[in-house]
Amino acid sequence: MKKENLYNLLKKYNAGQATDEEKKLIEHWYEHLQVPLQEPDEMIVQNKKEQTFQHLQRQNMPSGQSANHTRPIYRWISATAAIAALLLVVTYPLYKKQDKQQDTQQMVTNQSIPPGSTKAELILPDGKRIDASTLDEKEIQELYSTLAANQAFSPSEEADKRYELIVPKGGEFRFVLPDGTKVWMNAHSKLSFSAFDQKPERRVSLQGEAYFEVAKNKNKPFYVDTKDAQVRVLGTHFNVRAYENQTRTTLIEGSVSFSNQQESIVLTPGQFAENNNSTLKTGIADISREIAWKNDEFYFKQDNIKYITNQLERWYDITLEFDKNISMQTGYTGRIKRTATLQEVVEMLNYVMDVKMEIKGNKLFVKRK
Repeated sequence: MKKENLYNLLKKYNAGQATDEEKKLIEHWYEHLQVPLQEPDEMIVQNKKEQTFQHLQRQNMPSGQSANHTRPIYRWISATAAIAALLLVVTYPLYKKQDKQQDTQQMVTNQSIPPGSTKAELILPDGKRIDASTLDEKEIQELYSTLAANQAFSPSEEADKRYELIVPKGGEFRFVLPDGTKVWMNAHSKLSFSAFDQKPERRVSLQGEAYFEVAKNKNKPFYVDTKDAQVRVLGTHFNVRAYENQTRTTLIEGSVSFSNQQESIVLTPGQFAENNNSTLKTGIADISREIAWKNDEFYFKQDNIKYITNQLERWYDITLEFDKNISMQTGYTGRIKRTATLQEVVEMLNYVMDVKMEIKGNKLFVKRK
């Protein structure tokens, strides 16, 4: 889309002349998308912000009520500059590619695919399966205590007596471990752990992604084992992502040691460490991006189509189908609420990406434009 077309669309909306389709597009962005304005188009920001903010106020204001001009404009910036920012904050400008807006409604079927929700299954040491989403934190702790009282294991036996918490695609879950450590688990994740009572350490195994707030206990270090790396802590807040052949840890608070089979590194708050095919990489993390999932957001920052659709696959419990020769070179930046339906997300992404997505049944097809 050319800049002139973008300005015309905003101008029509501000003047109350936009079509229903154009209004729906802008309002979808307003409700579900917030884009960081690292390099905003100053002409849009300076020339449009006041009139657009007032227009949005008038559309949602009871008759006779006057606008409050002292209200913060941050929500406006997200609403009006979202289209411009996501169009322009990519590795190359998409507005060079086409002049006319495609009808994204035609790319989406009528089937409703809702966002993920709270769901998890807890497998007890005796093999019994429980719908964990029906239990609150207090009930889970009582369950641990009851099992510990009824089943006393020696240290060697306890190694084989483990719990497994499984969060499927389309799910997320928050719970507590036997030692009081709080864990938030993302979709398509599994955590295995013991009662910790008979051991000099606390050790869990993770597949997928989880955020930890570790209960402090200097006498019992806490370990997170993944397929190809290990995180060691005493008491701290951190995020671990361990999908496929990559493990990435981001430290929020405290101190952790991150290691693979070749080397080990100690992180300080704000750093990440990543093990990718036995290569250890560290750097400064964007904390808000790393834990956006925990705050009900997708946060993309120069991410390619594969990374973005992988997140959609896990959260909406769908399968992906790609055309051949889809470019993975373009990076996209934007923030979308995870409470949006898949249809709403696809409509937004189709508007700005150099591919088109179509939902058919439980599949998301990614095609060349």
